[in-house]
Formats: sequence, structure tokens, C-alpha cells
Amino acid sequence: MMKTVYTHRISIGLLLCGLILPAVQGAPKRPNIILMVADDMGYGEIATYGGSELLTPNMSKLARSGMQFNQFYSAGSVCTPSRISILTGRYPHRFGINNSIFKDDGGCLPDAESTTIAELLSKAGYSTAHMGKWHLGGTGMF
Repeated sequence: MMKTVYTHRISIGLLLCGLILPAVQGAPKRPNIILMVADDMGYGEIATYGGSELLTPNMSKLARSGMQFNQFYSAGSVCTPSRISILTGRYPHRFGINNSIFKDDGGCLPDAESTTIAELLSKAGYSTAHMGKWHLGGTGMF
């Protein structure tokens, strides 16, 4: 009888440890997300994707420590339609954008009803930033 009680106590203790352990470990670590967009560059031109003309050791190091995508297609042939599509996940023609927008051309910032990837990432607890040219209007060329 005593041996059975002892076995049950050990079993319950191990079960509780198994239930408590995930809570003690905390939430899984979120990955960092870096999206690089370059104009007029084919995906196979940089060393990360097998190119030999453009040596990119820092980009290669980043890529090796994370995920690489090799089927990421542009929604437009020039920068503005591509950028608006990346930001919103919508086709550029939904915004009436077919060409590049420069400083004096007005703008095509996503409308208030459009949710951007930056907003979704911010809600998920990420810090977001944009560096480089904008070409979506509203703030000048760069």
C-alpha cells in the first residue's frame, strides 16, 4: 500500500513538472525580420544566391543565420507599385498605381482602410523601421 502511494506521488509530481515547465520557459522567441528591396537587381546577382559579381559577405552572413526566399516576385516592374504591394499585400492597380511616384507627383500612400505589414508587425510587438528611398509620396523622394 505504501509503495503504491509513493508511486502515485512521484507520478503526480512528474506530471506537474511537465505541465509547469512550458510556462517557466516563457513565450517562444520571435524571429527578427529584415526585408531588403533593391531596384534593377536580379536575385542571382548577389553572392547569397550564387552570384559571383557582387560579393555581399554581410548579407550572406545574415542569410545563413536565417531564412532565405527564392520565389519572391514583384507585383510591378518599377519601384512604387512594388513597394505599395509589399506594404499592403494588395495588387498595385487597386490603388491606381502603375508607374513610379516621385516627390512632385502627389502620392500614393496606402489609404486609411489598408492595413500595412508594418502595422501588423507593430501589433505583434515588433519595432518597425524604413530606411532608404520611399517613392510612395507624402514625405519627399527619400
